[in-house]
Amino acid sequence: MEECGGVHIHFPSEGSGSDKVTIRGPVEEVEKARKQLLQLAEEKQINNCTVELHAKPEYHKFLIGRGGGNIRRVRDRTGARIIFPAADDRDQELITIVGKEEAIKQAHKELEILIKNLDNVIEDLMIVDPKYHRHFVARRGQVLREIAEEYGGVTVSFPRTGVQSDRVVLKGAKDCVEAAKRRIQEIIGDLEAQVTLECVIPQRFHRAVMGLKGSKVQQITRDYDVQIKFPERDESQGLDLHPQENGDLNSDLRETEHVPRKCDVIVISGRKEKCEGAREALLALVPVTVDVEVPFDLHRYIIGQKGSGIRKMMEEYEVRMGQSDRMACLVQ
Repeated sequence: MEECGGVHIHFPSEGSGSDKVTIRGPVEEVEKARKQLLQLAEEKQINNCTVELHAKPEYHKFLIGRGGGNIRRVRDRTGARIIFPAADDRDQELITIVGKEEAIKQAHKELEILIKNLDNVIEDLMIVDPKYHRHFVARRGQVLREIAEEYGGVTVSFPRTGVQSDRVVLKGAKDCVEAAKRRIQEIIGDLEAQVTLECVIPQRFHRAVMGLKGSKVQQITRDYDVQIKFPERDESQGLDLHPQENGDLNSDLRETEHVPRKCDVIVISGRKEKCEGAREALLALVPVTVDVEVPFDLHRYIIGQKGSGIRKMMEEYEVRMGQSDRMACLVQ
């Protein structure tokens, strides 16, 4: 699911006897996931060979690489498939290699070398201008925690507050330290090229755009490597939850085009091209309302027994639906 753009894959419940697997997401990613599933099934039937090896859980993300790049290269070179443990698996160190015998041997050898290198702990030093230190240690060191998680648990120590020094110490596996240093330089490059853009979205849509516990905005922040700041709520403006006519989102955005209210302005910081992408992603999350003409005598079939039919559609497509003379659909 991660390799294919976050598609959703649903297998039938155990004992159902069904061989139908449902994949939901963007068309290209769904097709990519479908091919991978069929390939896995074929490998299981034809090349039912597996080998297991162990590696510390904190190494897994580094072995996989950003966007799966590292492990994909091993797979492309060897033809073997490498399976890492899921979050609920009992043995979090277990890595399974599946494929033809020769492919498994080659992949096993490559992974063993990588893991051995990760056990080679070193301490290194890099120079970082003090004006950028605050970015790395802010929010209880969130950026440093993300670097440690992505690069095999490497520790990055910035000078204590009040100490005027540009020396930053890194400790961990040699490969992880080198990769972490490159990542820190990338972040500094982003900070040097940082701009601030405004995204105007009416306040009443902010909760829907943010998602449950801010999950949607957090995902955009990660995808585009930007910072997103929502304004304080202006309670005097009211919630004003009336729907748009015929799904006309632009009528709401036009209200704020000339003199946007402070409570409608979302601030995005980062590289210009990334900020622009994040702004488009935020605007795409703004709900719109669409009226769907459905004969009244068919409503009960859509709603289903005790509302099961309409609940299923709302969960599957992440919308809210209400019954009136016409069937209204609020799309998020």
